[in-house]
Amino acid sequence: MAFEWLKGIFNKKQEVQRERVRLSIEEAAKILSDVQNEGRKKVLSDITSIRTDALRILEKVQKEFGLLLKASPEEPRAQASKQIKDTFAGKSLGIIRSFAKNNVECTSMEEYEAFAGECSKLVSSISISPTEASHMKFFFDEQIKNAAGSIKDFSVSVEMIKGKIREHKNKFINSDEQLRLIEQKQLDMEKISSEAGALEENAEKSSKEAESLLLEIKNVEGLEESKELLRRAEDSAKRREEEVNSQFYTISKVLRKYIHKIATKEESLLIARYLSSPKTAFIEDGNLAIADIIENAMKHFAELELDEKSFEKIRLFPDKLRLTALREELLNAERERQDKQAEMFPLEKMELLNTERKRNAKEMKENSQKMKQEAVNLRNAIEKKQSELEEAKAKLSEELGKLVNKEIIIY
Repeated sequence: MAFEWLKGIFNKKQEVQRERVRLSIEEAAKILSDVQNEGRKKVLSDITSIRTDALRILEKVQKEFGLLLKASPEEPRAQASKQIKDTFAGKSLGIIRSFAKNNVECTSMEEYEAFAGECSKLVSSISISPTEASHMKFFFDEQIKNAAGSIKDFSVSVEMIKGKIREHKNKFINSDEQLRLIEQKQLDMEKISSEAGALEENAEKSSKEAESLLLEIKNVEGLEESKELLRRAEDSAKRREEEVNSQFYTISKVLRKYIHKIATKEESLLIARYLSSPKTAFIEDGNLAIADIIENAMKHFAELELDEKSFEKIRLFPDKLRLTALREELLNAERERQDKQAEMFPLEKMELLNTERKRNAKEMKENSQKMKQEAVNLRNAIEKKQSELEEAKAKLSEELGKLVNKEIIIY
């Protein structure tokens, strides 16, 4: 079908009423390629003929330079001009012979384009400059004119080849550009669509994972009650600790003097522990050896050189029976606090896990929203690309319509 359209494309006569044809991008690209190939064939045929003429003219140029080289006036005053002429003609002949030797047949537009470029360089190399002409004109005017005329004819042929190639390229430059744009837009849209689809899929996956994570959140029953019971147990343990610290603080001065005056090594170690941490020492002192030390301090009151105020503090310090009860109260309070901590630990752990799940679910939902928005932005970009694609299709339709003399609609 495509080649039927090409009939008469290069004929100057055109129908007034053009046929309307709908084409896909692929069909339009095929038609454009066929038109270009037919056009290329005609151009190659034309420039092949022109090239043949150009090479024939070049042979004439070579002949003219040969005649110029042979020209030899006998006048003595012509010798300087002859020397310049011989140098110029010899050099030009050498360039032309080298060109002819390296010249090969052309079969493609690119090869003809390269051939024309080399020909232009050749023309530039063998053209007679005004300075050279002024030195040679008086004695070799006719030969110079003949060579220059042939060079001009050769240059005209070369420019005709260039013009034909340029005309062919310009004829399709707009349609080629629009087709390239269409193909690029299509690739861009496919890529963007794929990216948008992946974002939408990941957004949906992230949203479902967030919902699934929220379903794993468990109701932590009794946590607040456990917190209150622990608070009470800690308050009770703290009150017992403060009472123990307070009792032993009142006699700390006496205990320090006891260490310096009469304490044994074992007693000194025990007292040091009480002075450092009364609560810990009290708990560890299972036999309440501290009670015996305090009783002994009462007996050696004078030896310890205590004042009446210190003596009064020792006298009022709880006896061993009361210390035993106080120690039991402290131990019970500590056990109660530890028990409440142990009871609350799994509840707190579960609550922390719930908090982590909520946080992760929130992040997943936020990421899901971001991905959805990015997908929307990409979809909007696709709409813009689609608009640009339709514009390029319209331009290609117009350009291709001119080439095939039909009203083309690319869908």
